[in-house]
Amino acid sequence: MDDSIRHTHWMHTGRWSRTNARYFVTICSKDRKLGLENPLLATKLQKAWDEITGTGDAKILCRTIMPNHVHVLLIPGCRLSLGQIIGKWKTRTNKTLAQSGLSWQHDFFERRLRPEDAQEAFGLYIFLNPYRAKLVGLREQWPWWQLDSPVSFEFPTMLRDGRHPHAEWLGQIEHWRHARGW
Repeated sequence: MDDSIRHTHWMHTGRWSRTNARYFVTICSKDRKLGLENPLLATKLQKAWDEITGTGDAKILCRTIMPNHVHVLLIPGCRLSLGQIIGKWKTRTNKTLAQSGLSWQHDFFERRLRPEDAQEAFGLYIFLNPYRAKLVGLREQWPWWQLDSPVSFEFPTMLRDGRHPHAEWLGQIEHWRHARGW
């Protein structure tokens, strides 16, 4: 098989977008190149999410921008599929990324949460991601984390000083991930 031919359409086999379902999405920079957390770039990435929610195309529950990927927990609206929402966001951010020498990986990862899946754990995972990656210390705040729907989660009420995670949470999230095969 010719390795130069991309078969990304195979990645879409079985992808099914459901209105009002909850999705955990990861979007990576091409070749996992670093730089998304650059303040100018990250601000524009956040603004693009705000524009998507402003149109009603999706409800964002929470999100974080990491150096080479973005995590978002969202609920598609009625107008666009999940793929169209992510495509719209990528289109709105492509020019900004290119100015920084970056681009998006062609596809994205998504996991649709089942009704019995604990949304809380996914939100906590997204929140803890920069702490687990040691981008910030436990007494610092990651500037590119955003909680768009505070009433959707309990863990923010349990943060130390209302802003910082507990050290033991870092190990608990790993236990949760492995126990569920995620």
